[in-house]
Amino acid sequence: MLKFSKATTIALNAMLQLARVDGTSLSTSELATRLEITPHHLAKVLQQLARHNLIESTRGPGGGHRLMGQPKNITLMDIIAVFEMGRQEHNGAEIQKTSASHSKQETSASALHRVFDEIDEQVCFTLKSISLKTLMAM
Repeated sequence: MLKFSKATTIALNAMLQLARVDGTSLSTSELATRLEITPHHLAKVLQQLARHNLIESTRGPGGGHRLMGQPKNITLMDIIAVFEMGRQEHNGAEIQKTSASHSKQETSASALHRVFDEIDEQVCFTLKSISLKTLMAM
C-alpha cells in the first residue's frame, strides 16, 4: 500500500482546493481553514509547491496562492514528486542483497526486484495519468 508523507497529503489537498476555485487566489489562512490544519504547517508545503512552479504565491493584502497551470495539465505525480522522490529509497519495498553464495537466493532477490520495479512503473504511470481536473470530476 502506498504511504505518503503528511506534507504530500497536505499538498494534494491544497492543490485540489486551488483547482476548485478556478484561478482565484486563496490565502494561507483560508486554505488552512478549508483543510483543517495549521497555517504554519501549510505555509511550508506551499513554499515547496511554489519552488517547483506548481503554484504562484503573492504576498500582502489581496495576496494568496493560485495554480500556475490548468488543472488538466497538473498530475498527481507532479505534486507527489515534490515531496516523495527523495524518500522512495528509504520507504519503498527494499530487498536486501546479501553476499550469500546460494544462487537461488540471488535469483529470488532479482525476481523480487523486477516485480517491485514493475509495480513502481505502474504506480508512476497511474499517477501521471490522473490530473487535478480528473480528480475534481470523481
